[in-house]
Amino acid sequence: MGLFPSLASYLCWHRGVALIGPAASGPFLHLMPLFSAALAVPLLGEAVRPFHALGLVLILAGVAMAGRR
Repeated sequence: MGLFPSLASYLCWHRGVALIGPAASGPFLHLMPLFSAALAVPLLGEAVRPFHALGLVLILAGVAMAGRR
């Protein structure tokens, strides 16, 4: 059950890297925990805690700093 989604996400990621290049796609790799946490709230009933907000701020700040180069 988990094999197809994993394979599909792997293929989509590598296709995206091929389209926009590794330098432009690299910062998006760090957004995966953010999307995982965002999807865990409605799908798994996960509670949002203060450390989630701190992680969100740190991830977005890192991606923004990487994008300014």
